[in-house]
Amino acid sequence: MATLYKQNNHWLYNIQLPVEVIYTGWIIHKIFASLINSKPWFFTGLAVFLLAYIIEGIYKSYSAYAAFSSSLASVLFFVSSGCYFYLLLKQEEHIDLLKHPPFWVMAGIFFFYFSSTAVNVFFEELMKINIVKGIPLRFYIFTLLNAILYGCWINAFRCRYQQTRSSF
Repeated sequence: MATLYKQNNHWLYNIQLPVEVIYTGWIIHKIFASLINSKPWFFTGLAVFLLAYIIEGIYKSYSAYAAFSSSLASVLFFVSSGCYFYLLLKQEEHIDLLKHPPFWVMAGIFFFYFSSTAVNVFFEELMKINIVKGIPLRFYIFTLLNAILYGCWINAFRCRYQQTRSSF
């Protein structure tokens, strides 16, 4: 929309943001459920995000990108994945991480949301590079981050498939 119609498409990302947060939060909740009682954490994090999202939408309007809410969600996901790794380290039993699907899902979340937080912090500088030099650096970074995230998730699905095939 920005290229073809010379309009910002922030409203489109603002529609997608709660869907992304709810879906990713649900995945994290399901992974954590085997380790701790994750329901209170899931609903608290979701409530904090939704409150920030609504307040930001009221004050900045939903036609402007909800940068604070996006960064908040990224930090919540980054911290959640760090907590998962900590809980995984505390377990007594041996886990082969190369074949453990939840590890790969959380690794993808960790890398994507940690890096996207950094990109969001430096958004203005990246946009200046885009405007002055014509290099869409933010686009390239997010393309790479998406490849890492979905590569980790593909590996998680592959590991899960191999687990189900070996159980027959």
